[in-house]
Amino acid sequence: MGFFRVSGILMALLLVVVLASQASAHTVPPSSDIIHSCVKKNGDVHILLDGADKGSKDKGSKDGGSNDGCKKKDTLLDWNAQGIQGDTGDTGATGPEGSTGPTGPDGTTGPSGPIGATGPTGTIGPEGATGPTGATGATGPTGPKGDTGDSGTSWSVDGPTYVTTAVPVGVGTVPGSLLHLKGSDPIEIKLERSGVGGGNLDLTYLLDPSDSIHKMGFTDGGAPGNWLFQVNFPDGTTHLAPGGGKVGINNVAPKSALQVKSLTTLDQGPTAAGAWANLGSNAFYNGNNLDPSIFNIPGFTGWHLIDPTKAGVNLHMNAHGGGSEFRFFRTEPNGLNSRNIAALGTGVSFVAEGKFGVGGTNPTAKMQVGFSPNNYGDVTTLGVSQQPGDTVALSLRRVGSDPIMQFCGDGAGGCS
Repeated sequence: MGFFRVSGILMALLLVVVLASQASAHTVPPSSDIIHSCVKKNGDVHILLDGADKGSKDKGSKDGGSNDGCKKKDTLLDWNAQGIQGDTGDTGATGPEGSTGPTGPDGTTGPSGPIGATGPTGTIGPEGATGPTGATGATGPTGPKGDTGDSGTSWSVDGPTYVTTAVPVGVGTVPGSLLHLKGSDPIEIKLERSGVGGGNLDLTYLLDPSDSIHKMGFTDGGAPGNWLFQVNFPDGTTHLAPGGGKVGINNVAPKSALQVKSLTTLDQGPTAAGAWANLGSNAFYNGNNLDPSIFNIPGFTGWHLIDPTKAGVNLHMNAHGGGSEFRFFRTEPNGLNSRNIAALGTGVSFVAEGKFGVGGTNPTAKMQVGFSPNNYGDVTTLGVSQQPGDTVALSLRRVGSDPIMQFCGDGAGGCS
């Protein structure tokens, strides 16, 4: 094996020389620029040259079968052959720009970069067209009943529902009751019926300036409305149909001013002086023929029948009745043969039909005075019967004079 023997002092110098010699003299450069050497125990360094016979003195199997060129007791020491970095040379002139090379293949996608900061909000774009209505979803299950909420004010929703009022409600004022309304005359709560025929009904309260009376009741929805029912205060009077309507007691379609059940009537009709108040059964007088729904008795203006298939009677009274203040009227079915059958008054009293009895309940003469078992046979105009205990049956006298004619039962006492 070829080698140099270097002492410790001259090691550095020798290393420089060897490096230079290898760079200039050898055609075979050191393997991978590595310098190989063997260090003895006494510090001598033997540099091994590339290409030399490393194994001539290598003990082979004596040092474990290695072929590193060192003896068994030497230590192998390697270091690189690179020298110290020289000074930077001058920058060379820029060469001409080369032609553009072909585009290289796409590289693999790099990892995503970090999310950038949020940018400023852009301007609102124009509103888009309304999309079609989606199909109605299936009704969800009913949820559990919630807890009762605190008491609140009135509420309502459109459609079939209800209004719950848990606290006083005021309209136009602070409420002093559950429902409190305040306003100028008239104060009205309107009830209006929808559908065919319509119709209004007002609950009205006002102070009537014509008589300074507080009035409350129902009106027919007009402006101003006609009173249908009215209560006045502080006097407490009550008026049924003060606007000219009719009142029925146990009758939903009265024909007279007051009709009780089917045929009993109470009404009033005008006359030249005063008015005819009348109480009737099926027949009544109101003084006009304006209502086409009521049967008019022919030839008797203002007289009517509730049921024209039945006869009717009526007692009509008028203090200005021309001396016949109380008159008894009768008519037959369909208003035939209508007449006054009797009258009582300060001027004229009469019974036009039937028999009239005084002191008896079953007269048999047109006029019978006194009770008698005798029967006048319905052919006697005047029948006079002496009553038991009477001494005179009939006496005709002048004023302040003795009788000019008397009829006595026993012919005594001056009777003839």
